[in-house]
Amino acid sequence: SLTDVGYIGSWSRIGPWLPWLEKSQEKGGHIYNAPFFKLKSVKDLPDDLYQWTVENYPEYLHPPRNYTKPNMTSWRVFKNIIDARRAAGEPDIQVPQQPEKGETKEPYLDPELMDLLASLGEVSFYYEGTSYIVFEGQTGQGMLWMDGNLTTTFTKEDNESWMMKFSMIGKYSTPWPEKELVSGQEWVNPEGNLVEEVPYIDTGA
Repeated sequence: SLTDVGYIGSWSRIGPWLPWLEKSQEKGGHIYNAPFFKLKSVKDLPDDLYQWTVENYPEYLHPPRNYTKPNMTSWRVFKNIIDARRAAGEPDIQVPQQPEKGETKEPYLDPELMDLLASLGEVSFYYEGTSYIVFEGQTGQGMLWMDGNLTTTFTKEDNESWMMKFSMIGKYSTPWPEKELVSGQEWVNPEGNLVEEVPYIDTGA
């Protein structure tokens, strides 16, 4: 049996304005997205990033040895910092000194990498994750679980540019952890409206 498998994925979140922007209840917010993939070892990290982690956050070089509640989110970390600054009589928001602006780098696509991707033809991935809905003045909340297959292809255009095409098929379910099938059935959305039949995911339909 396998003891180790590769993995590629993406983490996404929708949230309100960050507190240091001081935008109160203005319309808008943030969309966060972080693609990731698994390495064989932490030593496969770039040398400078690996060394920085060793020196500053060595606890991230191994899996967590225990789990604590509540989870220390970025919001809680920020609140703790603000509370400490207020207790010390310091300003809430402190902008650190910024490094000098570096030279602008032009976007670059490695031709060898793009040729390799094109030579693979159709590449298929399994995807899963949560779709979110945001009500005004609130943070995002899970709406539906999605899972299925994503297929992508790369083709080279005449003007030395590249075209990426992708298609998705799959189904919708209730949010994790229940994940009960919703596609093909009636469903009441978070605003209380009845959807007579939730479709299956099919970008080619």
